[in-house]
Amino acid sequence: MSKMISKKLRFTFFILLELVLFALFYINLYLTDSSLPFYLYVGLFPPILFFLVYISESSRKELKKLLLSKDMIVLFAVISVWIYIYALDKLSIPYIFSTLYFPVLIEELNFRYLITSYLSEVMSLPRAIVVQAFLYTLLYASYIIVLPGSYPGIYAPLFIIDMLSVGLIYGAVYYIRRNLYIDISFHLSLWLMAAVIPFLLVWIPYTFAPT
Repeated sequence: MSKMISKKLRFTFFILLELVLFALFYINLYLTDSSLPFYLYVGLFPPILFFLVYISESSRKELKKLLLSKDMIVLFAVISVWIYIYALDKLSIPYIFSTLYFPVLIEELNFRYLITSYLSEVMSLPRAIVVQAFLYTLLYASYIIVLPGSYPGIYAPLFIIDMLSVGLIYGAVYYIRRNLYIDISFHLSLWLMAAVIPFLLVWIPYTFAPT
């Protein structure tokens, strides 16, 4: 099917579906009394991912490389360590896996894989990685745009810098390793550490991820 769809049409689908995801993310923050946008966001991502990968031969080839990397063992080890830490501190182990799906897997698959893969068809991979980092920052800037004065509060400037920085770091790791396992491990750890690190260090996950 990917050969039957023109490049222009594929990119049209890509842009429109990404706009849908971004819109749902923003609307979810705005409609605080409704969970529907959130469930649409997390529920629609898998079919959107499948469709955009299906119509792009280059994305399918890249996905095989991502899945078959030996770095998979790193992710398994990281998840195992966090299960042990959370069990030791009597924290919610299901939270680990819900966080693994959203936001970690959704964001890594969308930004570092899907967006980067599509953009690299029209520009160099390094440039695509920089662009996805800015788009990643734009997604999380929604907290400042939709809810000014709330999260991240006085940390807003640092938050924007941190989002851009981690977007570039995740992208650089993807560029070097050509898989997402290291990125997912680091991303997941940033979210999970908020529950176990000392209070004086809580600003680290607080400014790097909306915990």
